[in-house]
Amino acid sequence: MVKERILIAEDEWFVRDICVRAIAEDGYQVRAVAGGAEAIEAARDQTYDLFLTDLRMPGVSGLDAYKAIREFTPQIIGVAMTGYATMETAIQALQLGFHDFILKPFTPQDVRNAIARALEQRRLREENARLRALIPLYQLTHAFMTITSLDELLRRVMEVAQQEAAVDMVAILLFAGQSQQLKVRAAAGLPEAAQQMATIPDQEVLERALSAGQPLIWTGEQTAAFALASDVSALITVPLVTQGQLVGLMVVGKRAPGALFTYGDMELLSVLGTQAAVAIKNAQLFAEIQEAYRRVGESDYLKSEFIAIASHELRTPLVSILGYIEMLTYEATGEALEY
Repeated sequence: MVKERILIAEDEWFVRDICVRAIAEDGYQVRAVAGGAEAIEAARDQTYDLFLTDLRMPGVSGLDAYKAIREFTPQIIGVAMTGYATMETAIQALQLGFHDFILKPFTPQDVRNAIARALEQRRLREENARLRALIPLYQLTHAFMTITSLDELLRRVMEVAQQEAAVDMVAILLFAGQSQQLKVRAAAGLPEAAQQMATIPDQEVLERALSAGQPLIWTGEQTAAFALASDVSALITVPLVTQGQLVGLMVVGKRAPGALFTYGDMELLSVLGTQAAVAIKNAQLFAEIQEAYRRVGESDYLKSEFIAIASHELRTPLVSILGYIEMLTYEATGEALEY
């Protein structure tokens, strides 16, 4: 089993070495850097589960580094190391989302215990998020499966996303016909101009969202890449996949400055996306069947019309022929009558 990834930022090499040795004993994947700026760059290259940092470092502090990292990795948790603990720094750290403090001097076991506590809290939070997501959506499964109108289905999906995840905008993008171009099929909280786009300009960004195969959180400058949602501060993209087939993409966003998505939001939208994909595919198949029935009915009508016209065109001359024959029989005698 792959253990969590941990990023360490500490300017004192011997303290950094102690932390690496202590954490590595428990099998975690560890990377250590000497400052806050290096930590930010490392977090851009690789996603980490936990950030262990000294609060006071030259240049970029641990607090500033953690704040910057959470802009593009909001799910990361933090553990702070400090020899200058004050009430002010403690409040700042807690407001930023740090889970624990380690006061210097400390032992390797202190580091291991703090890491274990923080990661256990993270696991419990994720499990609670899963339960929170599953309970309301389980009740909606039957409702989704019984809706045959695609428009009505998409409206219900957007309502659930808005109510349960408290988002400001929702857009559901589906592939247009047999093409591989995504188009806005339904939206709420989206500018009218964005909804009417014939072609979405940010195809490269959409391809990245689709190829991920799972929900992605976009924050800060990343959201500016979406022409559909350039005014939001955070968004989640959810690929809509059923039976290995990609049917579209759901994009949800929050506009409040500094807004972030939680684990619960991500889990809920992931489950919602899975259910919505199945229901969307069913609705599309139902529409195709209805269209096929319509065409069959139209063909049957045309067949009946053809037979009626052909019958009429054949019967009319026959009526004339039979009428004249019958008239001739009144005047015919002998051999002519027999003919």
